[in-house]
Amino acid sequence: MFHRLGHDATQFGIIHADFIFMNCQFSHGRVQVLDFDDCGFGYFLYDMCPLLGNLKNSAQYATLRPAFLAGYRSVRPLPLEHEAHIDLFIAARHATTILWAAGVQRNGGMLQQDLAEHIAYRMREVRRHLA
Repeated sequence: MFHRLGHDATQFGIIHADFIFMNCQFSHGRVQVLDFDDCGFGYFLYDMCPLLGNLKNSAQYATLRPAFLAGYRSVRPLPLEHEAHIDLFIAARHATTILWAAGVQRNGGMLQQDLAEHIAYRMREVRRHLA
């Protein structure tokens, strides 16, 4: 998929790379994004998928997803055909988080049991989004 999307400036550039609810601050009807330590180059489509993954389990997902995408498109173009790849990029985010968790554990940051449960959850999510 990355090969098909290419690396031109309409698809690829500086991204937050950890755009999740925990890294958003809501104030006076506006959203402010925090925590830029994962910032780097990547696909814009990937950048929105952690937050869409947060929304995925919501009963209002069918309403929230199109609203989020409309808001996104009010700032930057997003080809309609790219929406078909959102679940793939959500799965990629889960896989990336598994690698991060393993690195944290290696440095003494997670208990082995917590890591196993975390990885099991993330793998279920990867499978669900790829199905």
